[in-house]
Amino acid sequence: YGDVKQKCNKKETRGWVRTAVFDSQNKAWEEQMLNDLCEQVEDLHRGGVPYDEMCILQRDRNKVDNLIAYFKEHLPHVNLVSDEAFKLESSKTLNIIVHALKYLYDGENDPVSLHILMQRYLVDIKHATPQTTDYTLVKPESILPRETFLDRKDELVTYPISELCEEIYSVLDLKEIKGEDSYLLCFYDELSAYLQNAPGDIASFLEYWDSDLKVKAIPACKVNGISIITIHKSKGLQYHTVLMPYCNFSFEKFKADELLWCDTQKPFDGMEVLPIQPGKKMRNSLFSSEMEIETMQKNIEELNALYVAFTRPEKNLLVWCNQDKSLTAGNVISRTLEKVALIDGEAHEPILTEDDEACTIYTQGEPVYELKQQETDNSNRLNPSYEQAEIAMCSHHRRHDFKQSTEGMLFIEE
Repeated sequence: YGDVKQKCNKKETRGWVRTAVFDSQNKAWEEQMLNDLCEQVEDLHRGGVPYDEMCILQRDRNKVDNLIAYFKEHLPHVNLVSDEAFKLESSKTLNIIVHALKYLYDGENDPVSLHILMQRYLVDIKHATPQTTDYTLVKPESILPRETFLDRKDELVTYPISELCEEIYSVLDLKEIKGEDSYLLCFYDELSAYLQNAPGDIASFLEYWDSDLKVKAIPACKVNGISIITIHKSKGLQYHTVLMPYCNFSFEKFKADELLWCDTQKPFDGMEVLPIQPGKKMRNSLFSSEMEIETMQKNIEELNALYVAFTRPEKNLLVWCNQDKSLTAGNVISRTLEKVALIDGEAHEPILTEDDEACTIYTQGEPVYELKQQETDNSNRLNPSYEQAEIAMCSHHRRHDFKQSTEGMLFIEE
């Protein structure tokens, strides 16, 4: 890439890049990095950047749980919104409906479903405190609606699955759980599509829920929180501020199930091609040249991932990485910044270097807190403005009216 340079057509030159490089020998670097991440998030928010204009990018999902747990402990008022947050299985309402279905289907042989249903009903509908409730002393019959649900078990199992779900929603008063209309609407859309080519019995639907439906995500609208997504899913998106903790993914790490199909050569020419697992052993084999080519392509792939990540922010980019002996994104970034920071000239704005006990911080530019002004000109009909509208889920009892057909009427008259 020595002869390649990207020219930007944008006239706006304001922006801020901040990179914190930690030493991998420092055993506390991860705690220090997460602490610095939270401080920067709060500083940006106090400056005027809303949380929903920030995004945390990750190469994969290995560290997502760490980030969510740390924010929950140190910044509980800040929501981290990940893909998992929008899966159907994360809905309280749908979990109650599913456990109700499990009870109706095989409650006598599966008492666990009834107790789970009771616990969710107590917490989500009756707003009981889990820490102060001893569920072992509470009987489901004393909590769940008896006349409208428990005593109607034999009747409810005869309902079509779509009507049964709505009946459960109604008799268990699930409308008391607020903010889950999107999950319910998506659920009923998926249920209708499923019933087009599948049986409508409870057992088949529960199997479909466990295998496919529960992991489907709803079309997420804008929420007041920091999005956390992978670099791959961020393609085509843009954010005011992008945060990249744990930016030290390996450039040469291959998946355990990855195979290279290599042309054979003597003495292994009995087959035209052989599946070889890439790794250190392959470098010292007859297939070392194939390994070198694959390694180079892997490096280019990871560089492209960095390029995608670094081009997502509109104004602010903050990166946290550590130096390691192996070839990682953190090493590439730190070595590049060390060289570029020493260059004197008018080709770029000076990169400021700040050393402290924890890490080395490279900064360029100044933080930008202002948001892009929304255009108010609605004269172009191809680019109209719109406002987000909330749609509420409503369940009504169905009335089935049977009308006599013309053929039936003529048959009776005859």
